Amino acid sequence: MTLCDQFSLSIKARYHRLSTGQASVIRTICSLAVRTPVTLIDEPTTGMDEKMRILFHKLLLKEFLDTPRLFLMATHHLEEAEPILDHVLLMRKGKVVLHDDLESIKENGLIVEGPKNKVTEFSKGYVVYQLQPSSIAEYSRLLIKNSFNYSDYRAASVAGLTVRPVTVSEFCSYHTHDERGRIEDVFQ
Repeated sequence: MTLCDQFSLSIKARYHRLSTGQASVIRTICSLAVRTPVTLIDEPTTGMDEKMRILFHKLLLKEFLDTPRLFLMATHHLEEAEPILDHVLLMRKGKVVLHDDLESIKENGLIVEGPKNKVTEFSKGYVVYQLQPSSIAEYSRLLIKNSFNYSDYRAASVAGLTVRPVTVSEFCSYHTHDERGRIEDVFQ
């Protein structure tokens, strides 16, 4: 089965008549077919529906396993690409703000969530990357450096707080966020 068959595309289709998602599929097929030592892919899933995005990521992983090489992919959809990534290079306004392997990023941060006053009090004594207060429900979300031990988890639980690992997408969002334009600003 060819890549066109897998993506349900006719090889007779005219490029200028394709939808945005179908055009992305064609560009992806071309980039995977070349098999150069380094393959650059810029926003490869633009316009694809969820089924096609999942298929793309599976095919990219299969292509890597069949013909190992470096894939350098620019994407704003980390949550979808995360299962196939091993490194993240994060840029903001043309400058590198983070370059690390996926596991280090996941292990580096924790999200603490709960009532604003409890989160603020609990955060004392920890390295805080970002505190996200919400004026909507007196609720806060905190990204902290993961230095927790059992007693820290217990103290958070007793305080009625939720502690969970940070996702790569959240970690990157925290490192590139802008204080302006949050939905909470509408309520202030």
